[in-house]
Amino acid sequence: MKYTYLGDSRQQLLAARSHPANDASSASSKRNSQEWPLPGLPFRKKDKDDPRRGSEETELMHRERTDASSGSTASQSNSLFSDVKTAYDGRQISNEPEARTVNAHRRRAWIRGALLSTYLACIVLLVNIIITLLATIRAYGKYESVEFISVPIYQGKCSVSRNWATGLHFLINCLSAVTLATSSYCMQCLSSPSRADTDRAHNQGTWLEIGTASVSNFRFVGYKRLGLWLVLLLSSLPIHIIYNTVIFASTAVHQYKVLVAPSVGDYSLVASECVRSALNLTKSDFLQSMTHDSFERLSPKECIDTFAVDYLPGSGTLVILTDDLGHDNVTVWDSGTGSGPRRAMKKGKKDYDWMCRGQQGLDECNGDQIDPANWKVTASPLEVKRLNITAPTQKGTVTFNKDTYVEVSPCYSKPLTAPDTLCRDMEMLYRYISENQDIGAVSRFLRDPQNWANSSWADAVTAESISECAYSNENEPAKTETFKAAGCLSEKIPENCELRFSFPVAIAVLGLNVVNVICMFITAHDARDDVLLTIGDAISSFLSQPDPNSRGRCLSSKSNVYTRAFTTSSETRYSQVNIPKRLPRPRRWFHSVNSFHWYIVVALYFASLAAAIYLHRIEFGSGYGEGKLPGFSADSAKAGSAISIFSLKSSRSKDIMSLMLLANTPQLVISISYFLYNNILTSMLLAAEYNGYALHRNYLRVTKPQGKQRSEFYISLPYKYGLPLIAVFVVLHWLASQSLFFAQEIPYYFDGRLADKYIMSSLGFSPIPMIIAVTLGSLMLVAVSALSMRRFGSRMPLAGNCSAGISAACHPPENDRDAAYEPVKWGEVVTATLQEFRNLSANGGEDDARSTLSRASTATQSRGSKSTSVRVSHAMTALSLESAGVAHCSFTSHDVVMPSPRRLYS
Repeated sequence: MKYTYLGDSRQQLLAARSHPANDASSASSKRNSQEWPLPGLPFRKKDKDDPRRGSEETELMHRERTDASSGSTASQSNSLFSDVKTAYDGRQISNEPEARTVNAHRRRAWIRGALLSTYLACIVLLVNIIITLLATIRAYGKYESVEFISVPIYQGKCSVSRNWATGLHFLINCLSAVTLATSSYCMQCLSSPSRADTDRAHNQGTWLEIGTASVSNFRFVGYKRLGLWLVLLLSSLPIHIIYNTVIFASTAVHQYKVLVAPSVGDYSLVASECVRSALNLTKSDFLQSMTHDSFERLSPKECIDTFAVDYLPGSGTLVILTDDLGHDNVTVWDSGTGSGPRRAMKKGKKDYDWMCRGQQGLDECNGDQIDPANWKVTASPLEVKRLNITAPTQKGTVTFNKDTYVEVSPCYSKPLTAPDTLCRDMEMLYRYISENQDIGAVSRFLRDPQNWANSSWADAVTAESISECAYSNENEPAKTETFKAAGCLSEKIPENCELRFSFPVAIAVLGLNVVNVICMFITAHDARDDVLLTIGDAISSFLSQPDPNSRGRCLSSKSNVYTRAFTTSSETRYSQVNIPKRLPRPRRWFHSVNSFHWYIVVALYFASLAAAIYLHRIEFGSGYGEGKLPGFSADSAKAGSAISIFSLKSSRSKDIMSLMLLANTPQLVISISYFLYNNILTSMLLAAEYNGYALHRNYLRVTKPQGKQRSEFYISLPYKYGLPLIAVFVVLHWLASQSLFFAQEIPYYFDGRLADKYIMSSLGFSPIPMIIAVTLGSLMLVAVSALSMRRFGSRMPLAGNCSAGISAACHPPENDRDAAYEPVKWGEVVTATLQEFRNLSANGGEDDARSTLSRASTATQSRGSKSTSVRVSHAMTALSLESAGVAHCSFTSHDVVMPSPRRLYS
C-alpha cells in the first residue's frame, strides 16, 4: 500500500476560488492524493467512496467567511486558513513511477570513494610486487643464496644496512597505512545502510548508525556484506604485523685479538708461527699491515672511548703500545680477545673486560671509570720457552716436557720397586724440570753422577729449549704481567653486516593485498542504491521523504532513542500522541562517542605503557634481559643501545618465524587503536557537523551533490583531521618497528672463521624509539581528550550517528519541498499561519481567527466533507498548540529562529 503527500493546499484553494469552473477537474486531480497527518495522527488510505472535492469546499468556506464578516476580515481569515493548510498539510509527491525514479548514477555515486580505495590498494599491490621481484632477483642472483626463510639483499657496512632497514620500514608502514585506511573506508561503505534498510529498522522499532562503521547495522544491511566486512578486517588488521618482518638487518659480530707491544721496537723478532697461531696471518702480512694504513694510532683516551663498547663494527686486531717492553727478545704479548661469539662468553661479562684486568678497585668494568693516564693492561707472552727432554727407555726413546710427561712416560702408572732404577731416575728428572726450565741448569744436573742411580742413562739424556706459542698451548701461560698503556694501534677491517629479505613473508603480504583488492572491488560494485554514507545523505533523504515513525519528535536525541524503545508496537506506532519536549542542555563532544570505545582506548594505552615500563626495567639492569644487542641503535656506543630480551639458537624456520611475529605484536595494538581513534574522531566530528546546522545555514555535504549540495571524498572525518591521524599512526607503526624488532647476530672469530653454531636470532628492544612512541601516543590521547571536552555551539539535540534522531529532525514545512537541495538550517520553524495568528492576537484578532475556523468546521461537517473537516481540525489543533507555547523544530531552507529552552516542541 502506497502513501503520497498532499500538494500545496494554499495554491489549490486560491486556484479554486479564482476559477470555480474548474472544480470538477480539481476534485479529479486530488483523487490520487493522501493526507500527511499531524503529529500523533495515523495515515489514511485513499477512499474511492470519499472523493476529493477541493473546489467545492473552497467555495463553501469562502461563502461562510463572507456571511460572517466584512471583506477585509474575510480576506484575513482566508489567508489565515490557507496558511494553516500550508503549514500542516502534507506535500505533493506524484504517484507516477517516473516521478519517483532517481537517476541511477546519482543513486550509486557512493561507489566513487570505494573505487578510489580500490585503485589505491592496486597501487600498493603493484609496489609490493615490484619490491618482491627486485629483492628476489638480487638475493638469488647476485648472492646466489640457497636459504628459504630469509636471504641477503645487501652485504657490507653496518650503517648502510641499518639505514636501509630503517628507510624500508618507513616505506612499509606508509604502504600498510594506505591499506588500513582504504580498507577502513570500504568497511564503512559495507556497513552503511540504504534508505530502505533504515526504513525497515524504524518500522521494527530500532535504529541504525549513519556516518560511522557499525557491526550492528549488518542485521539490516545483510550478512553477506558482513562476511565481506570480516574478510576485509582480517586481511588488513594484521598487515603491519606481517609486513614489518619482510625486511630486517643482521649484524656481523667480529671478535678481535688484543696484543701488547713496545711503543718502539723490532716486531720482526716475534716467531712466525706465533703470529700465524694468534692472528691467522703470516708474519710478513702482519708486519706489512703494521707499517701501512691498516692500523690507526689512538691515544689512551681515544682507545678507551672507542673500545669500551658492547659492539664495535669494522675493528680487527688491537695492539696496545707500552714503554715497559723492549728489554728482551719477547716483544709481543697476548692480552686476550674482545667481542666474539656471544654464547661463548660467560653471562654477565662484557665484550671489553680485557681492558679492566690491570685495574684495581673496579667492581664492574666501565670505560668511564678508567683513568687514561694510569691505564694498565694484563698480558702474557705471545711465545714462551719450553724445555723438551729426550730419554732412552726399555721400549725406545721418548720425548717429553713438564706438561707431557704423564702421557708418554712408561713409569708413571707403574709402582716403583727397588731394582727399577730407570723409573727412579726418570721421576727425578721430571721433578727437576717441573721447577726449572733453564737449559744450562738442567745440563749440569744431568752430568752430576751423584744425582742418578744409573749415571750412564743420565749421560744418554738430551735437553733442548724451544719457543712455543702461548695461544696454541692448551695450558695456562707461564706468567702474566701488567703494562702501562701509552696508546694503541687499531686495525680497520671490512664490515660484513647484511640486509635480509624474507621471501615467504613477502608472498603472504602479497596474498593479503590481493584479498584486499578483491574485497574492495566487490564493495565498489555493490548493487545497493541510495546508501547513506554521510550525515548529509541522511538529512537529504529524510528531508525529501520524511519518516512518519519519527514525526512529532523533533527533539529526539541519541540518548533518548538508546535508552528506550524507538516505538512500542505496530498499533501504537502511529496513533500514540507524542508529548512535546524542551530543548536539552548543551553537551560536550565526548557525549557523542560510545563509552565502550573510550574504555578500550584507555585500556590499550595503559597496557602499552606498562609494557614499555617493563622493558625499560630490563634496560636499566633488573636482570631479566640477556645483555646488549649489538648494532641496532643510533648510538650503540653509549647508553640507550639495544638489548636482547630473548634469544634462540634454533635454525628451524618455525622458531624463527614465531620470533618474527612476536617482535611485531605491538603493530596489532596500534592498528586496533587506529580503528578506535578513527571511530572516536568520526563520531565527534560528525556530531559537530550536525550541530553546526543549528548555528549557520549551510549546504548539505552528500555523496552525490544535487542543486546546491556539495560533495567531498571523505565520509565523516575531514582531511584536516584524517590526514594527521594517518600520519601519526604511520610514525607510531614505524617507531614500534624500531623499538621491538627481530634481529640476527652472525659471529666471526678473530681469525675470520664463521662461528655458525653461535648464530643467534633475538627479540631486540631499543629504548629511545620506545620513549618517543610512548610520548607520541600520550600526546595523541591528550589531544583527542582535549578535543572531546569542547562544547557544542547550540542546544540542538545530540542525534550523532543515530538514524532515528536524524529523521526526527527532518520534518520541514510542507511548502519547503526542495529543502534537501538548498542551504538548510535547523531551528524553530516560523510559518506564515503562525506568524499571522501572532499578529492577529497582538491586535485583538485572535477571536476572529478562531471563529472563522469554528464556522468553517461546522459548515463542512453539515455538508459531510470529512477531508475538509480534518484539515480545519488540524488547523485549529495547530493554533491551540501555538497558543499553548508548543512549536516545531526541523531542518529547513526557510527562515528559522533559535529555539527557546523555555518552550515546548513537538
